[in-house]
Amino acid sequence: MTIALKDLLTLFSLAFAIVIGIGVAVTYFASRFRRASDALQKEYIAGLERDRRELQAENKELRTEVGELRGAVRVLQDMVTGRCRSFTADPATGGCKHCGLGLAYGRRAENGRTD
Repeated sequence: MTIALKDLLTLFSLAFAIVIGIGVAVTYFASRFRRASDALQKEYIAGLERDRRELQAENKELRTEVGELRGAVRVLQDMVTGRCRSFTADPATGGCKHCGLGLAYGRRAENGRTD
């Protein structure tokens, strides 16, 4: 059982063509998969950037609100403790010129008297 050289070459050529065909098909499908994954990646990145911008805007609003709340808390704290943030000493009374209560800085009025 001998195979003729011509038949052997034809067989190898056919096998080589099949291998090349399979390689081209794999390359084609891999390329399509790559393009699809690149499109998904771009869409994902665009979504992340959009979310990032929204979160930055929300963060800016929250920082403004926190600043306003800190100011309100500071004013309430000063009211409760009897302190004036704009304290300017009145030489006549030793109290605050700004608030008109005549309290010394840090003192609190209790029952009409200051300590």
